[in-house]
Amino acid sequence: MTAGGATTAIGGTAMLVGGGVGLSLAQSYHDFHGYGGGMGGMGILYWVGALLGLLFALALLILIAAVIWRLVRREEGGAAREARASEGSPLEVLEHRYARGEIDREEYLQKRDDLTGG
Repeated sequence: MTAGGATTAIGGTAMLVGGGVGLSLAQSYHDFHGYGGGMGGMGILYWVGALLGLLFALALLILIAAVIWRLVRREEGGAAREARASEGSPLEVLEHRYARGEIDREEYLQKRDDLTGG
């Protein structure tokens, strides 16, 4: 399962759970206060409970997405830091570029002098 598929599955579950919690709270309130069962007897508090459940599910989905995004960004950042660390100093990078033929002798000497201050 891909990360997007997992997020969708988790989000759908969160919406079902959150909506169920909100509706359950609304139903419990109405049953306790004698409004009777069913949507017809519940009035506005049914919709308030449903909305609260939906907001809870949405908040849970955003939290899960933020955690996944943070983990992915951490992985990318770690790989970039390792790549930079493996390159070495700027002078070593310059020497490698010259050795690979990416720059000519004049450019190498000029940049080396710029880096060493000489």
